[in-house]
Amino acid sequence: MTSLELLNHYTSAVRTGNYKETDRGVSYGEVCFELEGGEQSLVVFVDGAEELDAFCLALRQVFGVAELSALDGVACHVLRSFPGLNEPIEGVETLDGGRFTRTAFLRSIGHEVPSPLQLRRKKLIEEMQYHAQKQQEAVDAFLALEDCYVSWG
Repeated sequence: MTSLELLNHYTSAVRTGNYKETDRGVSYGEVCFELEGGEQSLVVFVDGAEELDAFCLALRQVFGVAELSALDGVACHVLRSFPGLNEPIEGVETLDGGRFTRTAFLRSIGHEVPSPLQLRRKKLIEEMQYHAQKQQEAVDAFLALEDCYVSWG
């Protein structure tokens, strides 16, 4: 494992595995992990009961358990695509190498989803565009100071 992979790879314990279809029609699967004094979740939004069942089946197969409730307390590795505890969790890996990732799962059930790298690039481009716009607004305001200034004293 490279040093960069080690930065994005945390050993943890599963706190809960859950899946739900809300009263607003939003369906998601979730696995919570205990991480360095707190907890964080891997959340996968899906379209309806069939995809929820696929989520549960995929996780159960990776961990070799009959029910998601059997994941409680199981040691695993939490996988992030970028370093840092505030980064989203991309996947989970069992201690014997079984792996579940959000992107691979969604693609396996037919969704076209960008990779975490593509998402990060898009976000950074949008941030740079936003800041360039804000910088231009500040320059324009600076240049207009003399035109809008009234001296009262």
